[in-house]
Amino acid sequence: MITSLHSPKDDRIFFKETLSLKNKGFQVGVLCLADENGFLKDISGNILNTEGEQTITVDGIKIYGIKKQSGFFQKILHKIGKGKSWQAFINKAKEINADVYHAHEPQTAFIGLKIQKQTNAKLIYDAHEPWIFTRSIKEWILKKLCLNKLQNIITANGITQESLLKENPKLNTTVIYNCSPAFFTNHRKENSEVIICHEGALWFNRGLKMIVEALIILKKSHPNFKFRIIGDVFGAEKKYLHTKIKANNLQENIEITGWLPYKDVPKAIANCSIGIICNTNEKRNTLAGPPNKLFNYMTMGLATVAVDLPATTTILRKAKCGILLQKRDAHQLANAIKKLLDQQATLNSFQQSALEAADKRYNWQSEAQQLFQFYKGLK
Repeated sequence: MITSLHSPKDDRIFFKETLSLKNKGFQVGVLCLADENGFLKDISGNILNTEGEQTITVDGIKIYGIKKQSGFFQKILHKIGKGKSWQAFINKAKEINADVYHAHEPQTAFIGLKIQKQTNAKLIYDAHEPWIFTRSIKEWILKKLCLNKLQNIITANGITQESLLKENPKLNTTVIYNCSPAFFTNHRKENSEVIICHEGALWFNRGLKMIVEALIILKKSHPNFKFRIIGDVFGAEKKYLHTKIKANNLQENIEITGWLPYKDVPKAIANCSIGIICNTNEKRNTLAGPPNKLFNYMTMGLATVAVDLPATTTILRKAKCGILLQKRDAHQLANAIKKLLDQQATLNSFQQSALEAADKRYNWQSEAQQLFQFYKGLK
């Protein structure tokens, strides 16, 4: 696994793909960029190599860290795939001498092509995000430089897969959803208290304002409702949220867990009954997904209330495990939540459908098999 922007313990990279390949019998390592002090961190920001070690072992997986170079000139070179840190990255990759390099960003796909040229190894690009449009000149350049040279691409949804095949019909490609790992199911439990939740960082582009306005409306009819943010709120979003909580007397209604270790996430979801997905209407949201939280909600048996996001909508309709809002409107969201709070039979039905869909189709065990098959057919 080669990554430049993700934590070496990213849930998709480490807990899903890396550990699955290891358990299948592959020898797997993670080569990543450390920060300018040489530290490697998990998703919560906890330092993994407290002594600044360049190589550590976690759950039987070797993690190799390449220190990101400081200094203005090196930072400029780094952006164009050159400089000391990238050269050290390539040298370490050659030293590892893997049969396959599995890249997780456009940047590492570009660097992976350089590694492949020098090693004759096979290269996979794993498109976590939709690589359909570009948000910067750098991404546009990377796409132009890489796409016609890449042969094996994994995507997280069919929209991205189809768009890439139109640009390069010769691609060997598959869709691997970000379904929940098997250990999530160990924390399933029946919960008599109805708690609404949002899993993950709650940014403005994930619907923070719409959710808060809906909760203010909900307070009038259900004054004792509980809403849990399983994750955290930062910066301007944090200031906005705390202002709204104080102004509307929501102190007893809203709980923020803070960022949790990945293995603790299912425990926090297990107490909840309704999960919310309210991403705003912009390309990065509408072309992406389905989000991890959807699969986590389903795996833990929650009913989902979501806005229309194509990949998410498709799964919710197939699974029949929640309510799709007709438009992004706080009153519609509040009314959907009220319906589930007031109609226990409806809530129970959605919850049971979520569990059945997760057990029969949308689970990481199924996706891991897809990953293994893809590895067998690499070009």
